[in-house]
Amino acid sequence: EHSVEDVLKGCTSDTFDSHVAARVLCVLIAKTDSFYESVGKSLNLPSLCELMRSLVAASESRLQFSTQKSIALTDPACIMHRIAFIVLRLPPRPLIHLMKVWPTITDHFIQ
Repeated sequence: EHSVEDVLKGCTSDTFDSHVAARVLCVLIAKTDSFYESVGKSLNLPSLCELMRSLVAASESRLQFSTQKSIALTDPACIMHRIAFIVLRLPPRPLIHLMKVWPTITDHFIQ
């Protein structure tokens, strides 16, 4: 299955069991991974910089709220991992692109 719709087409009722939910989650995780793998290659420089700023803001917010005693479904550093994943995939791009992106993320990584 390549999409959530494909998974849900196989579901015969309005509600679905844990196996269908697990398959939907697997599809969503795979799509998310694919997105993060492709953004370094496919986005233009202004869009890439904006995405990195948004990810840094989301990560800062996530880390701030992780200090509160609440149950978290994901590791607070998960977004930082995604940021690093994107940056590590930038070397095929011109060096100037990395030089533009790097200042966007360095302060957050140092904190």
